[in-house]
Amino acid sequence: MEHTGIYNYPLLDYLSGEQTFVWLESALHIKHSSGLQRGKNDKIDAERIAFYAYRNQDNVKLWQPARQVIKELKTLTALRNRLINAKKQLKSSLQEGKEFLDEDLQKKIERCCQ
Repeated sequence: MEHTGIYNYPLLDYLSGEQTFVWLESALHIKHSSGLQRGKNDKIDAERIAFYAYRNQDNVKLWQPARQVIKELKTLTALRNRLINAKKQLKSSLQEGKEFLDEDLQKKIERCCQ
């Protein structure tokens, strides 16, 4: 299975409950293993993943579900990173506005952003 981030979670949870063996592989790793390829759709992607799995079956690394605390830490870290980026974007727009907006409007915007 190609790793697609949080979109894999429902299926992985189900498969884990069924005690199914899962090989979860990075999409980038699959892509680089096949060299330069043109064309992309679900059918072609499925064929490339199957070919990759066939070619590399002796290097299989079975997926193991992460402990709950690790899942929570990953989720909270991702949220923190999004909040940091949002803060940077707000600061950047505040700096740009200082040169073009009147002082009263700039102060209102700064209060809203705080």
